[in-house]
Amino acid sequence: MSSANYLSARKSIFFMIAGLIAFGFYLYFFVGIGQLVSVIEKINTTKYLLFYAFAICTLLLALLCWTASWKTILQTLSVNLSMKKAFVIFWIGYFVDLVIPSQTVGSELTRLYLVRNETEGDAGAIAASAVTNRIVEYFIVTTGLFTSVTVVMLMGNVPTLVSGFLITVLIGALVYLVVLLFLALRERAAEVLVSGGIRIMRALRVKRFSSDSAAEKAKLSLAVFYQSFQIFRQNPKYLLKPLVFQLLSFLLSLAVYLLVFVALGFRNLSFEFFILVFFISTAVQASTGGFSVGSLDIILVAVFYFYGIPEATSGVAVVALRSVTYWIPLLIGYVMVQVLGLRNILEVRSKANAAPLILTPA
Repeated sequence: MSSANYLSARKSIFFMIAGLIAFGFYLYFFVGIGQLVSVIEKINTTKYLLFYAFAICTLLLALLCWTASWKTILQTLSVNLSMKKAFVIFWIGYFVDLVIPSQTVGSELTRLYLVRNETEGDAGAIAASAVTNRIVEYFIVTTGLFTSVTVVMLMGNVPTLVSGFLITVLIGALVYLVVLLFLALRERAAEVLVSGGIRIMRALRVKRFSSDSAAEKAKLSLAVFYQSFQIFRQNPKYLLKPLVFQLLSFLLSLAVYLLVFVALGFRNLSFEFFILVFFISTAVQASTGGFSVGSLDIILVAVFYFYGIPEATSGVAVVALRSVTYWIPLLIGYVMVQVLGLRNILEVRSKANAAPLILTPA
């Protein structure tokens, strides 16, 4: 992890602690410990533990499907990585996203670095796999969100705040998808990014990345980057498996939220409520990382209360939901970084002189 990322991580940890304290004060002063305890005592412990365990397993399966999609694309681009190593590298990148607000950029750069050192694959092919996988993912997400917004609108009597938020998220997802497609289809877009990066490195006098040889390698990797996209443009069938895996990942992620609500004994939840909570959680968490701690929790309590759920019940539900969707993944990612990641990140051998790949679909 670079010094800049390290400083960002320290700031995020500080805000995590501050957010937890703020949420704790909110529950104490505005909800009441006695009411929270009363709600917890009414929960069916056996049912809760059963469905809570199902929710955790479903989350792990959803993330495994995401990894399988990415690995399939890597394999198509002749970058060979075992599923076990791909899953470990995914978790390390996911941990970066959960801690540092970087809109998935931090995680993708981390994965690119680790896969590059693990496989000696060309950076252009690995970067193309990341962009392609994100395109597939956001195609699924955008389609699902568009369908959800349409259903919500057809239901009628939907609060303007709800419909407005979902439409805003849909527009954001569409913009992100268009940017990725532009990067994949317009060679000039990535050339500008690479040239700009080299100029910045030279201005900062970072010789390792700004020398003539480094610039030449960057151009060669850029050529492989577009050669990779040509493979998928000429053979769309290679995207079929990633699409299936990403669809499964999306549906399983939705199921996680349903299982948590079922574990707590919620009944008769509207489609509108369920979709709103899912997209609020995923959108805020993805964009703010560790800064979402506390703020997102309070927002969700307010949303639950808006839909007629008592504040004490809402507080317990938010704690259970966030423990599955944020704290458990964060803990697993931390263990991966400590036990496996440090050896891979800090002690990995340098393979910067690896030759560019000549791509043939695997």
